Amino acid sequence: DGKAAKIAVQWGFIIVLIVIVVALALALAFFVMLKFKNMVKIKHLKDSLEIANNNNDRKSLFINNISEQINPSLEAIARGDKQQATALQDFMQHIKEYMVLENSREQLYEQQELNMERLCKDVVAEAKDSIKSDLPIKIDAHGITFPSNEEVLKQLLVILISELAKSGETERISLEFKKRNPHTGNFLVTGIGFKIPADKRENLFQAIAEVKDLTIDDGMKLPTCALMAYKLNGNLRLDEEFAQGTRFVVELHC
Repeated sequence: DGKAAKIAVQWGFIIVLIVIVVALALALAFFVMLKFKNMVKIKHLKDSLEIANNNNDRKSLFINNISEQINPSLEAIARGDKQQATALQDFMQHIKEYMVLENSREQLYEQQELNMERLCKDVVAEAKDSIKSDLPIKIDAHGITFPSNEEVLKQLLVILISELAKSGETERISLEFKKRNPHTGNFLVTGIGFKIPADKRENLFQAIAEVKDLTIDDGMKLPTCALMAYKLNGNLRLDEEFAQGTRFVVELHC
């Protein structure tokens, strides 16, 4: 009886140890998940703060240089140049649209599951109507599904394709979607032949970074696209390692 009681105590002790180990393992797993969640949240806040700081710098720069930016247009308008009047109106509208996005950047767009192959076909059809060109555009998505906002994502991709297509150096364009993992996917918008000059890359996604000829390009499209990508819970960047032309990367998270 004494031996049986001793064995029972030992088994009880082992069971208690197992329970403690399991509890500690669960607690550790919870701690790791919580830490990872906090790291993601901190990174998101840092990204948001960086956008806010950059935009504040650009707003100050724009205010300081506003006369330099719009005076050529105003002088041309005074001479009866309707093209300059239209360009200035478009510029002010683009700034307004950008500011609406910037002021609501933490209000992410709603997401729904999308068939990326179908979406890419719709984007290419819309882009071809927009650019009025026979430039070949290749699609690679293979029926992959991924959650995002269809309307905003289409608008973003059409703008990127249009930006590549407007250069006479672009030989062909491709639109690809790559699913990196269940929670991350990348759109690759590639223009073969056309390379954005190195001195233009640093401020490519920054609004009002320099004085421009508004009749040619006010420089607001790509900064607006960058904010759209952010509100899609992602980001927009250049693939700096791609050497055969220009490649935009739209990284999405769900």
